[in-house]
Amino acid sequence: MTKDDMRFEIPEHLREMADQGLDQARKAFEEYVSMTHGALGNIEAAASTAQTEGVELNKQAVAFAEENINSAFDYAQKLCSAKSYDELMQLNKAFIEKQMEIAGEQARVMSDKTANAASQTARKFTEK
Repeated sequence: MTKDDMRFEIPEHLREMADQGLDQARKAFEEYVSMTHGALGNIEAAASTAQTEGVELNKQAVAFAEENINSAFDYAQKLCSAKSYDELMQLNKAFIEKQMEIAGEQARVMSDKTANAASQTARKFTEK
């Protein structure tokens, strides 16, 4: 038996199948990488949106706190000038009613802003 007789050749159709399989694997990997980059872009956009919306929520919360503290100072000033117990009770009642109304409105605004922030952030995950 000669060296040429022992030589093993891979048939052409098997080499073609292997080449096609490799091409398909490469294309699948490239698609996976492309999708991963897209997803990372969406995550970055969502994180940026969440941060921006969070800053806006914080600013609104600080504005409401400032408004509430100023209202409390105004209330305290009015109490200092009250001349009777009845006047104190009237001032107290009016302050509590007003603050309850303001608190309801502030809660509504914060709820709306929070829902909007969540919606804007979630939208970034689905954008292409």
